[in-house]
Amino acid sequence: MTTVKKATKKPKATTTPNKRNIRQKPKAKIATKTVVKKISVKPNIKLAPKKTSFDQNTPYQVLGVILGVVLTILLVLSVYSTLQVSKIKTIQTDLKQLQQDVDLAYISLDRFPQLSPRMDIPKPDSSERMKGDSENRYMWIIYSDIQCPYCAMTHASLVDFQENSSDNVSIVYRHLPFDQLHPGSTQLAELSECVAKEKGEDAFWEFLEIAYQKANTDSMDSFVNEQTEDSDVRDCLEKGEVSAKVTEDIEDAKAVDFNSTPTHVIYDMNTGRTQAMAGGMSASDMKEILDSFVKESEKVDNK
Repeated sequence: MTTVKKATKKPKATTTPNKRNIRQKPKAKIATKTVVKKISVKPNIKLAPKKTSFDQNTPYQVLGVILGVVLTILLVLSVYSTLQVSKIKTIQTDLKQLQQDVDLAYISLDRFPQLSPRMDIPKPDSSERMKGDSENRYMWIIYSDIQCPYCAMTHASLVDFQENSSDNVSIVYRHLPFDQLHPGSTQLAELSECVAKEKGEDAFWEFLEIAYQKANTDSMDSFVNEQTEDSDVRDCLEKGEVSAKVTEDIEDAKAVDFNSTPTHVIYDMNTGRTQAMAGGMSASDMKEILDSFVKESEKVDNK
């Protein structure tokens, strides 16, 4: 009896991978890395910024700036307040001075206080400070103080009036400084006379025009210094060469009780008739007064 053996399948031999074989799979390894790179991106995650020394000190820097601004504002306000106080005091002094001038200038309630119609006032002559023709019949004499505010306003009107009425009137300037009200007025009067003595009549009137503009201002001192840079003018002032002229004007005014500036006198050179007034005036006021005076003089002539 023959026995048939059943063929059995021989199992396939399996090979155990060694370490070398595992390492030798570069493709799988590369693919894995690629996947890791793709899924490792986390766009919603924000990295906190690294703090710097500037960020840490910013609150203190801002506070320092604010304090600096506040201190600057306080300093500016302090300086401004000081200047305002000084300005207010100056204004108060000026107002007080103006009030004194008003009290002296307007010695009555009339528009232009009329003084005595006839006074023993020295007759003008060509040696005086005169603007206009010395042969004119009518002379408008003004007693003035260079530091007087009303005199400054009146001076411009006076020049304008004379230039438009030059056919029959000339201006005669006489000094009446009030040092008790306007310190330095007498010295300015003497300086103006020294300018006239050394530089001529035109220089005198130019001096007056500028001096009245600078009166009672900080620029007056520099103006005086400019004038005294001329050695002849300076010597004249220092030696008192014109003091007698200024004193004479003052004494003449006191003799007829002129105690305010500006004081005006219209003088008729033919008859000696006069009319005196006190106070500031405009050019039109002067013309009106002169026309009235001329009419009265003509009536006297016709008698």
